[in-house]
Amino acid sequence: MEKLLASRSVSVTELKRSPSAVLDQAGSEPVAILNHNLPAAYLLPHHVYEAMLERLKADLCFSIQEGIERAATFSPKSRQDLIDIGDYIAKHSRENALRFVEQLISQCRRIGLAPRSLSRP
Repeated sequence: MEKLLASRSVSVTELKRSPSAVLDQAGSEPVAILNHNLPAAYLLPHHVYEAMLERLKADLCFSIQEGIERAATFSPKSRQDLIDIGDYIAKHSRENALRFVEQLISQCRRIGLAPRSLSRP
C-alpha cells in the first residue's frame, strides 16, 4: 500500500455522500481521498493550499535567484524579468520553469564569455 501523506482519510464514496461533513471533520488538516484503498487525491483547506503555492513560488524565485547569481552579472531589471518569466511558466510546470530559466541563464553566460562567438558573419 502506498504511504498516506495525511493523518485522516476517506473513501471517494464517503466524499460523494457527504462532502461538507468531510470538510467539517478535516478542520485545517489535509485528508487523503482513497479509491480502492489507494490514495487518489488529497483534499486541502484553501489556506493550506494557498500557503503551499506561496512556498513553491518562493522556492522557485530562490532557485532562479541562485542561478542568476552563479551565472553572470544581471541588472536589477533583468533579474526581475527572469523571475517573472519563471513565475509565468511555473503556472503550468515548475520543472519547465526552472529548466527554461537555467537554459536562458546558460546562454547569457556563453554570450558573456565570448560575445563575438555567437555573432553572424
